Amino acid sequence: FYQAETVLNKILTPSDMEMLYSFVDWLGLPVEVITMLLSYAAKRGKTNRRYLETVAIDWAERGIDTFEAAEAHVMELEALDSAEHKIRGILGIYDRALTPTEKKYIRLWIEDDQICLDLIPLAYDRTVEHTGKLSWAYMNKILQSWAAEGFTTPEQVRDWDGKFKQQSKSQSAQCLPKKSKFNNYEDTNQTDYAKLEEQLLDMMLDHEG
Repeated sequence: FYQAETVLNKILTPSDMEMLYSFVDWLGLPVEVITMLLSYAAKRGKTNRRYLETVAIDWAERGIDTFEAAEAHVMELEALDSAEHKIRGILGIYDRALTPTEKKYIRLWIEDDQICLDLIPLAYDRTVEHTGKLSWAYMNKILQSWAAEGFTTPEQVRDWDGKFKQQSKSQSAQCLPKKSKFNNYEDTNQTDYAKLEEQLLDMMLDHEG
């Protein structure tokens, strides 16, 4: 209780003491794990009863019952919090909280796919270019396709784009009609490479999905 008062910077009420005791007696969490939990919550500025109980139950279900496990889990949570903050800035989301679905996408990119944050601005730009808005699902398809190719930097993506565009031009050139025998005939069937590139990208993303 003394450690909890020090971490939370307040005098515990009987209700607070009952809650903390339940973490030990009901959830089976060691005191050092509870102290780590309280420290993490205090750093986030979320020390209300509902939040603490939710986190304690989650940790118990995850089997976080040692100081080392708690420390490792807190490091993962703090890394995710940092990533969320950076991605919010990239996407210009300042005036609202992220939705559960948005948080799910970020967790997928950071924890499962281990996508480099440097790729997020480029993926966002491509998403707006092709959809005209922020589309989490479309941006996820782009990032998933890059992850599948093993790309970790924007430079790798741009190099791949150049090779892909060159290949597309070569294939399109092979499909062009033969030159007219009439000298005064002007061929208006010119290939729209920009449109072709967009169609190829959409086909690739649909295939990855």
